[in-house]
Amino acid sequence: MPLPLPPAPAPRRTGRLVVGRTVGGQPIFASLADSAAVAERAAARHHLADCAQRDPGQSGEHGWSTARPTGSAAVRLDAAELALAEATRAKPAGRRSAAQENFETAQRLGVLDPLLSERAHDEWLVEPSPQHRALANRLRALVFMRAQTANAPGYHAELAGALVWLADFLEAMPGRLFLKRPLDDGDKIYNAGSLSLMFEFMREKGSRKPGAKSFGKTLKSNTISGTLSTLTAFLSFIAKQPLVDKDFCAELSAAKKQARHEDGPAGATAVEDPLRAMHLRAAFATGFCRPRVGKPTALQVVKRAALLGGHNLLARGTCLCETDERRMLSIAAFDWRAAAELSPPGVVVWLHPSKDPTQRKPRYPMLVQRRAVGGARSADPMCTFDAFVDAWKVLAATVPLHRHRSTIFFRVPPDGHDVDLSDAADWPPLTPALVSVWVKEAAVAAGVDPTRRGTRALRMGGSTDLYDIYGPAAERYIRERGRWGSDVAQIYQRVSAAAHGEMSRVIGDSDGADLQSLLRGWSQLAVSHGRCPV
Repeated sequence: MPLPLPPAPAPRRTGRLVVGRTVGGQPIFASLADSAAVAERAAARHHLADCAQRDPGQSGEHGWSTARPTGSAAVRLDAAELALAEATRAKPAGRRSAAQENFETAQRLGVLDPLLSERAHDEWLVEPSPQHRALANRLRALVFMRAQTANAPGYHAELAGALVWLADFLEAMPGRLFLKRPLDDGDKIYNAGSLSLMFEFMREKGSRKPGAKSFGKTLKSNTISGTLSTLTAFLSFIAKQPLVDKDFCAELSAAKKQARHEDGPAGATAVEDPLRAMHLRAAFATGFCRPRVGKPTALQVVKRAALLGGHNLLARGTCLCETDERRMLSIAAFDWRAAAELSPPGVVVWLHPSKDPTQRKPRYPMLVQRRAVGGARSADPMCTFDAFVDAWKVLAATVPLHRHRSTIFFRVPPDGHDVDLSDAADWPPLTPALVSVWVKEAAVAAGVDPTRRGTRALRMGGSTDLYDIYGPAAERYIRERGRWGSDVAQIYQRVSAAAHGEMSRVIGDSDGADLQSLLRGWSQLAVSHGRCPV
């Protein structure tokens, strides 16, 4: 879907010129034919970051916009636009819609015009028929969209964030051309200079996450480099050629290096505490998600299953909330038959491996076994199996079988006891932000600091508890249960169902202290397997 843009201010006519916004008190002129394009770009700027509108015209000696008397109001018909039209008509899937929005946003910001100067064309030995031309355009469009959808999960969200940063940068210097199509060394030097300016702009402005603890703090050099890389890769893809040559980025490389020195030692994760089994037990003991009188609400049932599931499966909040069907934890991901013959019984949950940018790794079977052989269901507040059974009755029992594969399991029901389960399939999906809220609620109920815990607290808590119980012997099983990459030699070592079943039962018994919680302000180093963390 295109971005919902507010109405752009209509430019006023002055003879044969159109006067739009001003920069430094001087009007920006454009031809009458370009007035519609100017207004459209101005609306996009206003929509993205409440920016000052500008005319992204051709650059002068220093790259600043001057009069632009050429072109037409209609944007060029390019293979990229044909692809977007094809995607809109054929299959408006989530990721394609995100690709379309990012393309249109960059187009309205005016950064694509200098890069789309050469129109895609075909050479024919004989005059083609309209059908042959249409076939060539359609194939070109499909290639474009296939290449766009080949990016890793989260790419389009990262690109959207990079475009917002670009809007802020262009607001600070309205009318300045960002990147050129590099025809000579001078253009390459100009592009490297633009990236250097944006790097320093982001460094100076700091984090833009509202409400976050890091808001306004200096951005890390690696964070800025990632944003610039995402942006330049996208624009280079559109231009069909590299826009930046590393041989001309000596100044930018030196600035990044110095910024890394200022950032301090790398390898330390953010200071964040785990939500461990002892915290969950303490929270449930206060009546959190388990009222002492009466039955829990549907929302409390789902909340308990999500918290215990994230802790038991060593899952991030994003693993529970992924909406891409190729990685989604759907209703069909729960296999109740595979482990039904075990004693006590269990369920196999098929989870996607963590951080798989290639999207070629298969899902991994995670066994969750009941903690007790007998006894009433849900009598043990730490039993993840019982929590999944209760959540299944709320979230999956009324969903038609043909929708199990396409429906995310964790969804958010309305609060209250009288909830109509007939429309459970249409409840909104769980989001990482809500997982973070639930984690903080559990931390408050347990009497620990909620500000130091977020969506990763469950994954860290489960890993810490297994290590606390089994010691170094648990490292392999933690990698398997956390779906982290393992050594090649372990391909020949088969996974033990008994060991995983036992771990899923005893993970709720841990109550030892971890070193990071004792050393306030210290964060455990992120190191690869087999290396000393000092």
